[in-house]
Amino acid sequence: MLNEPAPFDDNLPAPIRAILGHTGKRRSFLRDDPVRNVIRDGVPGIEVGVNLTSYRSLPLSCIEGLLLKIDGEETDVSGAKLLLNGHEYRFSDLAALSRIWWFILDPGAFFVPVAQ
Repeated sequence: MLNEPAPFDDNLPAPIRAILGHTGKRRSFLRDDPVRNVIRDGVPGIEVGVNLTSYRSLPLSCIEGLLLKIDGEETDVSGAKLLLNGHEYRFSDLAALSRIWWFILDPGAFFVPVAQ
């Protein structure tokens, strides 16, 4: 599913309109990239391309969790990693990463191990 451009709503806050004006489309959490089956460090899983949807950059410590459903079933995300700017961050470590920032235009991805 592609992120279709949507008409801008004049009632949106100015910072949100600025982001929409800069990117030309709404900031959807899911990127246009497809969900991919991958193997990272010998571990099979899925990789989902994501965007930060906030109107401002945030430290990674602000990310509190991840819920992923595949075919309507919740998936175990205990081994999930955030992939950002060439680095991998385990979800269990994010709360302590207040000095590492996710900037609003930086694309990211989540890697979630899945059982074969």
